[in-house]
Amino acid sequence: MSLLGGLLVALSAWLGGRALLPSRSVLSRDAWEEQAVAYLAGAAALLVAAMALTCAGLPLRAPLVWGLLAAAALPGAWRVVRDFRGAERCAACALSGWQKALLAVLGAGSVLVTLSLPLNEFDPILHFALKAKVLFYGGDILDPAFTGMVGPDGGPARVGRLMTHPNYPLGVPFLQAFAAHAGGRWDERWVQVPLAFWALCLPAAVSFGLRAFGPGAQRWGALLAAATPALYARNFLQDLLLGRGGEPVLAGLRGSTSLGSADLALAALLAGGCALLLRVRRQPCRRAAVAGGLCLAGMVLMKNEGLGLLAVLIAALALAALLQRFRAWKPAALVLATALLASAPWLVHRSRLPAIDENYTQQLAPGNILAQLGAREPLEKTREGLTGELDDASLANPPSRPATLLRVYFLEFLDVTTWGVLWLLFALCLPFRRGDPESRWLALFVLGGLALYALVLLVTPWALDQLSETGIPDRLFLHVLAPVAMVAALALERSRRGPATACVSAPRSV
Repeated sequence: MSLLGGLLVALSAWLGGRALLPSRSVLSRDAWEEQAVAYLAGAAALLVAAMALTCAGLPLRAPLVWGLLAAAALPGAWRVVRDFRGAERCAACALSGWQKALLAVLGAGSVLVTLSLPLNEFDPILHFALKAKVLFYGGDILDPAFTGMVGPDGGPARVGRLMTHPNYPLGVPFLQAFAAHAGGRWDERWVQVPLAFWALCLPAAVSFGLRAFGPGAQRWGALLAAATPALYARNFLQDLLLGRGGEPVLAGLRGSTSLGSADLALAALLAGGCALLLRVRRQPCRRAAVAGGLCLAGMVLMKNEGLGLLAVLIAALALAALLQRFRAWKPAALVLATALLASAPWLVHRSRLPAIDENYTQQLAPGNILAQLGAREPLEKTREGLTGELDDASLANPPSRPATLLRVYFLEFLDVTTWGVLWLLFALCLPFRRGDPESRWLALFVLGGLALYALVLLVTPWALDQLSETGIPDRLFLHVLAPVAMVAALALERSRRGPATACVSAPRSV
């Protein structure tokens, strides 16, 4: 029953997404793209609904879970039957036979590997699964496990670590608790079923977003995204080439595994949101805009970084609208308005939760940022410093933090065993002087996201080299994988066909 419960949650999410998407005649897509975007939109809608209802005071008990699953599945099943009987068919797939086979193998493999790995990593266990267990057994999003903090004097405190990252969003815990309720019990393996499809959906979402630009752009985008090793695991390609398979029980203990993680969930939902944004800017459609906004709200519900990325996306689209003299801004405004409205319950609830001791909202104050520009690396906080492995000379003259940050970024961009040629292509394809408006706002968004993460890493209390060993900043860069692939694909297609590459459909609303 535990496996069936996880599958039922995944099926309900997919059916709910099918009900959200407009008809195929309004927004064309092939069967692969339809299933992937439907799953992303449906999973996001379930999370938004769960957050709103629990924030209103309803406990996350079995009746609420079954009600939400039924509300998603029933209209979706009716839509599937109607599409099956109707005359509307899916569009042709842009991929060739071998490309379909490659993406099918990578996608199916990612699902199987996700379910084969135990919950043994620090983040999945303590940041997410523990919260999911609290929700499953207690059902209260204001359980003392989330809110109870004890200060040094034994009294209540505003910050602390009774639970690691108590103010982390509840997207992953909600999905795991849904699967446990649907299966009748908590099972460490099968609660991950709804988390197993992110790597499968992300390349399809990229292809869906680029459909208006022709099959060449679709192929480039999907293959660039799917063939990025970081989508599956850090140093995945290097380990494969050197024959270092490793032991499954040790997987990800140093931040190496992406599959099933909240970082990959954020990246996939951002891919769905960006893809629907691209489509509705060229072919206005209210239902697609709402689905895109829900994907972005789902991104916000996955990790705190999602909220920062939503702010960067708003700024990038506003700047792009200004450069375009506000052409095609209304569809994007509807997407963003939906995202903000759907995120509101979480923002209200987050204000009632304690922050952790490395509170980045406070750390990102302008005065602190300026102070960190002249700071040195805290080598005394590293593992070597705490164990006395560093000599006094190193501790007395630590490297500059800004210089270390630039080195970490530079080395990350050159790490082809983790990223392939993705970042090199992005750097070569930046549309500074030419390129369509869609490439421009996507590139602005990626650059803004990288700048935001640079500020976060600048003010973090941890040593940057130590963070790199645990998989940061590559886990942060993974978030913007889809827009990076889209920018590169659009540039590659433009260079092949010339400036006029967009196949613009006639505007139509629904």
